[in-house]
Amino acid sequence: TASMTRDAEYELAPTDEDSSLCGADSDDDERSLPLLHENGSAKKNGLVKIDLSHADVMPSVADRFPKEPKKAFVAMGMLFIAAMLNDIVLAYIHEQVPETAPLPDVFFRNTPYLPWALVASEYAMLTAFGGLVVLGLFHRHRWILLRRVSVIAAILYFGRSVSMFVTQVPVADAKYYCSPKLKASEINYSLLAARAFRLVSGVGLNVSGKQTLCGDYIYSGHTLVLVTSYLFIKEYSPRRWWLLHNISWLLSASGVLLLLLSRGHYTVDVLIAYWISTRVFWIYHTCAAYPALK
Repeated sequence: TASMTRDAEYELAPTDEDSSLCGADSDDDERSLPLLHENGSAKKNGLVKIDLSHADVMPSVADRFPKEPKKAFVAMGMLFIAAMLNDIVLAYIHEQVPETAPLPDVFFRNTPYLPWALVASEYAMLTAFGGLVVLGLFHRHRWILLRRVSVIAAILYFGRSVSMFVTQVPVADAKYYCSPKLKASEINYSLLAARAFRLVSGVGLNVSGKQTLCGDYIYSGHTLVLVTSYLFIKEYSPRRWWLLHNISWLLSASGVLLLLLSRGHYTVDVLIAYWISTRVFWIYHTCAAYPALK
């Protein structure tokens, strides 16, 4: 093939510094085919020419880590669709949430109820995500980082849409305000779309004042953001930035703890979100690191 021909014609050309060591002659044609004997090497005018296969050639940084911005935009589109699907599902299941007492939860039984902790948890989440955004803006391979964040987040939110749709549980915080439910005859596609866009405009956060729909429990979206933000910051920043890693871990752990103290989610929501987000992150990066698994 053409690629094999190009590989066969490749040779290691000496630099000026290496010329004195290799005895290279300036009149040698560097583009000539390697002259090989049976032992795989030959001398011509004192120059040792070695045939290198393509696998032996060290690729450049650009070849090993292509930017591929188009793929990044496709990944961002996937994430937007997944986020919209989450909000559409929430707009629908709000009418299906059981109006019963919260489910028994071992964490709730042994900790105090702190209603203000939900706002604190969301600020911790925004701070953690903001740190990831800043890291991405200044990262050498920002397009790759953007693509990977978007793909992993899209996978997680698509899965969350399914789990939210199939199972609804009672509101964990009995004092949390939920918008009044509508009659079945009043529900239509335009209403669901309007609810979804309202949630998107407030990024689905309670601090925005636009999240008054209930039912998005299994599994926790807050935990997804907190955990994945830490994982990406830890993975894509220098190892010597241990202080940043520790701060990011404490911020994420505090956000999850505050979320539970506010009764914003059941403990099982948090555990499932942690397990899924870490596994998706590790599996994705394992596949990315080993071409044979792609």
